[in-house]
Amino acid sequence: MKHTASLLAASLLLPTAALAQQGSDFSAFQDSISRMDAPALRRSLEASAIGAADSLAAAPLMQRALMALRLYELTGERRDAGQATSAFERATRRFPELAWAHYGLGLALARGPELRLP
Repeated sequence: MKHTASLLAASLLLPTAALAQQGSDFSAFQDSISRMDAPALRRSLEASAIGAADSLAAAPLMQRALMALRLYELTGERRDAGQATSAFERATRRFPELAWAHYGLGLALARGPELRLP
């Protein structure tokens, strides 16, 4: 019985540990890109696009999405908004348990060119 309880406890902690390894807190990354200008962000975003569609890890996908959202904030270009929205949508499909993906999608939709919230 004791062995079963420890296996159950380990199985409950495993998803939490896996999520932590995927980099579920992106606030430090978000702070770092807030200090970048638009050309530097665009270069970083283009450099990270290799393998973007096939990424199996949450961190690279979320970083690209956050960079695209920040780039849209700086440029106001519809293309950048679309890129951010599609990256966050991809992240919510692949990682539905990742709150940052849903939060980012909400920001991208609320700040996007189709909808303006004060």
